[in-house]
Amino acid sequence: MDSPVKNSSQPTKQICPFGDKCYRKNPVHFSEMSHPHLEDLVENQLEDPVQLPDSLAFECRDRSLLLDQLKIVQMILRKEREIPISNGRMSCSQLTNSQSPARALPSPQIRNSPAARLPLVSNPQGSPVSSTRHLTPSTLTSKLTNSPAAPSLKREIDSPDSTEAKKPRELPRSQTPPRPSQSPPPPSQGPRPSKALSIFERYHTCSTLKSREEFRKTAMMQMIRENQPIPFMGSKGEFDMKYALSSPYFVFLTAVQDSPETWSQPYSITFPEILDTSLGEIEESLHINFMVDIGWLCLQYLLACQSPQMLVLLGQRCDTVPLPESIKVVKVEPPSKYGTHHSKISVLKYKTGVRIIVSTANLYEDDWQNRTQALWISPHLPELREGADKTEGESKTGFKRDFLSYLQNYGPNRVQHWLDVLERTDFSSIDVFFLASVPGNHKEGNRDRWGLRRLGTLLSSHAELPADGARWPVVAQCSSIGSLGAGFQSWIGNDLVTTLSSETRKGLRSAPNFQFVYPTIENYKRSFDMRVGSCCLPYGGQLHAKQKWLSNYCHQWKSSDKARCQAMPHVKSYTRISPDFKKIPWMVITSANMSKAAWGWGGKANNTILSYEAGVVFFPKFLTNSTTFPIQEPDETGTPPFPLPYDVPLTPYGPQDEIFTFDFFKD
Repeated sequence: MDSPVKNSSQPTKQICPFGDKCYRKNPVHFSEMSHPHLEDLVENQLEDPVQLPDSLAFECRDRSLLLDQLKIVQMILRKEREIPISNGRMSCSQLTNSQSPARALPSPQIRNSPAARLPLVSNPQGSPVSSTRHLTPSTLTSKLTNSPAAPSLKREIDSPDSTEAKKPRELPRSQTPPRPSQSPPPPSQGPRPSKALSIFERYHTCSTLKSREEFRKTAMMQMIRENQPIPFMGSKGEFDMKYALSSPYFVFLTAVQDSPETWSQPYSITFPEILDTSLGEIEESLHINFMVDIGWLCLQYLLACQSPQMLVLLGQRCDTVPLPESIKVVKVEPPSKYGTHHSKISVLKYKTGVRIIVSTANLYEDDWQNRTQALWISPHLPELREGADKTEGESKTGFKRDFLSYLQNYGPNRVQHWLDVLERTDFSSIDVFFLASVPGNHKEGNRDRWGLRRLGTLLSSHAELPADGARWPVVAQCSSIGSLGAGFQSWIGNDLVTTLSSETRKGLRSAPNFQFVYPTIENYKRSFDMRVGSCCLPYGGQLHAKQKWLSNYCHQWKSSDKARCQAMPHVKSYTRISPDFKKIPWMVITSANMSKAAWGWGGKANNTILSYEAGVVFFPKFLTNSTTFPIQEPDETGTPPFPLPYDVPLTPYGPQDEIFTFDFFKD
């Protein structure tokens, strides 16, 4: 295919002075500077996946780095020359015909296809959204059963009756708030049974990518023919480019179904995009999480055309779908009844390596629909060379050691296969730290390996603040709150703030201010969760009555800059922010809420932790070779802003504001 004619209206860029010795992966840099050696390589590949030639006209020390740079250059040239990124594929944004302000219109062929005629309704703000919220395992079962293209399925599946199909969606019972006239359902009732088994059994027999794609096509086209709504699922087959452009952080916020403005944001992600085939063909997966709906999870693999062979370590299962042999589920019980198996990790094994995801989201529908979640996705981690020692392939942050140490706490009878896989994996491209909590009374050498004490060790070694560092407040943001004591100093001041004030600079400094981001009742009333009677904020009024002092430090949930004000935060993040609200010296994204059970407590001799938690820590010197990350605009070096989930400056509670508690549903 001939390359498109260059747009002569494009301004001439200055050539990068480093030439073919430029090793940057910052999209802003490539937007502003020309790199002829890279542009020549992609000139004839603007509409196709980038392929490296066998021989190059310049010295190349790292072909993987070069390929990442070429993908970024390809994306920028496409944008400059207004070339649609289609490759003959129908993206899910085109499938639903939902246009966000920054999305280009699909081709005339796509606009006139049956897929482009889905009914839309408007939300209160007037934005187009699907006429219902979800494509669920039960609706998929029903549609495939009635599909003329799948007669063999009809014999195998008992489709839901019309009464069941018209019922409103039920939430996992542990997350369903009681209505004013109701009490919470008794635990013995359990979750609602699913009738989607045969669909997933049949999908599990699809052993090739081609057969999975055909199965998906049958399901999707039948939904379209019957005018069934299909949720926004991102751009199928193109996530590799979005991932490359997320450098240097590789941090994403989940797309919000009822906020179309989020759909085109470069840092927004859907679950099918995590599994996208552009990153490779998945052979098997490990999921470690708190609440998991296996039926919903299998549906995501179907939508992504990936093999759903998996091991799931969970705290609570939200469905009762019978499982095929290729899915193994293990319930993890913490030693204490006050602890929770709360970590949220996924490990995807491809034919050529592994990728690790550390997230704040449970694996069930509501957490991926209309809430604010964050996740970090690792680079592709290749296998070590044959015969390499299992201690090889460590990252400069010790991620491999810390991650394997965490997994070993589940016992070899549960995860030995995955320990073997990861020991043979090269982690050297990872530049963040793994931060975890595991239950136990940790002493001596183990005392500083987990939870808050581990974070304190990392901050003391790597957090660099300027001379006015005491003016940079500690900012905590989470979705639940534990028992914190009778006053600020009980644990927040003496433990949390003291630890989060740690830095490489030694000497006495005054303690920084503490600021806490948590939704008010009014924040919740305006939220998408409120509309459907859902809630991810299980803080109780009885507990808050014992620690009302916390309200003095509270700030509202606001995320208008990222179109997520109505998307209640299930993300958990901890950082410090400069007085001018432009920089942060480090960032923690984690599953750990603000509680002693999650972070640990104790004196100098021990560190007591009750829950399993997992997160990642970002330090500028490992990612951008600087001392701070920008959070509003690119800095002077062109480094893009870190995708902070909330607005700055923070908005303190007003005189009438009350912290949201679960008792809202009882009043």
